[in-house]
Amino acid sequence: MLISVAHVNHQLVTRADIASAGIAPWRWRRNEEHGQWSEIMPGVWHHAAVVRTWELRIRAGVLWLGRDAAIFGFAAAAWWALDGFDEGPVQYLVPHRRRSLVPIVELHTTSADWSGSILYHRGVRVTSVTRTITDLAAL
Repeated sequence: MLISVAHVNHQLVTRADIASAGIAPWRWRRNEEHGQWSEIMPGVWHHAAVVRTWELRIRAGVLWLGRDAAIFGFAAAAWWALDGFDEGPVQYLVPHRRRSLVPIVELHTTSADWSGSILYHRGVRVTSVTRTITDLAAL
């Protein structure tokens, strides 16, 4: 069942998915210890048979950061496949109130209402092309 959930979620599962599948915490730890599942972001895992790609890291970060996060900067430019931008550093934009997150990902914060400049592209929230170019010009 968990593999089916992972398939729908671009090969990723969360704590909620694991609980919904009825897997006990001790059993899940055993799966991790035996290398069947690997944590890619806090509370987000992928199966050992799935290659850890740039796209998987992007999707895992957005899943971990939640509904108000989006891909930002160079990562957004690569996600949109803008000329001259390749897969590289993964950056996210979050509201200013979320700035205290542990520094395992590169976060940019904003206190402005930026919801109008966030779109869904390939199933992930990402800054619009216009916002991405504007942000990159400011870096």
